[in-house]
Amino acid sequence: MAARTLLAETDIDAAATNLKGRNPLHELCWCKKDNAATICEIFLEFMPDYPINRTDLQGNSPLLLAYMNGQGAMCRVLVRAGACLAQENKDGISIFNYQVATKQLLHRLLDALPAEAPWAESDLCQECGTKFTLTMRKHHCRHCGRMLCNKCSSQDVPILKFGMNKPQRVCEICFNVLQVGAS
Repeated sequence: MAARTLLAETDIDAAATNLKGRNPLHELCWCKKDNAATICEIFLEFMPDYPINRTDLQGNSPLLLAYMNGQGAMCRVLVRAGACLAQENKDGISIFNYQVATKQLLHRLLDALPAEAPWAESDLCQECGTKFTLTMRKHHCRHCGRMLCNKCSSQDVPILKFGMNKPQRVCEICFNVLQVGAS
């Protein structure tokens, strides 16, 4: 495959960005190619420390671009590689609030999380939009990594797949996924 040869036999900077701040992975997630997930796996094979959470100039991560384009296979590869699910772009859009016909892909990605997701940072609750203050504390969902207020992270459940046998603070979406699966 051309991508494998290019990465193995040249000194190409595969993390270089274009004028939009996009690296090859951003472009791959944007272009809707049938073999995009396979090419992504090759990138990660040759460069395990590839910057999969780097954002473009609009704040879009590769995972968000793939999700917005309905690339389920690409999303699964990125999540397995440790992509931050809760990362928002400059318009406050993430895979949790992007308008799609069904949340089935989101639920499947959450159900398939192999480890605790990287934590997101935000000045606002990523569910209800409440601003954090001295009295409105920040909490993280221990499953998806979103930053939430107390009200939006009020569920507690063991996350057995992560080896967390004691109840952990999670958001409503993750609580439902952990209780009943991705259905």
